[in-house]
Amino acid sequence: MMSGELISEHEIRVYEAVRVFGGWLTSREIAAKADVADRTSRHHTARLADKGVFDVAKVFGGYRYRIKTQLDPAASAYVAEIEAAKRIMQG
Repeated sequence: MMSGELISEHEIRVYEAVRVFGGWLTSREIAAKADVADRTSRHHTARLADKGVFDVAKVFGGYRYRIKTQLDPAASAYVAEIEAAKRIMQG
């Protein structure tokens, strides 16, 4: 079932940067890997964490993010939407 939410190219890039890296990253590291602004990375990491796609760890100096190893059905559906949007945007 589609959520009806718009998925931006930046959100796809943030998701892909974390997925490809595979480990814990700060929002700033994600921004550099995804080639987006720091605030864009913070926005999308928070959104993806809220949706259950990213794990979040609060550690000294801030937060770290990674792809959750076990996604609930809603998070899995959202990842499928990201993957579909990625295929469309890649042409």
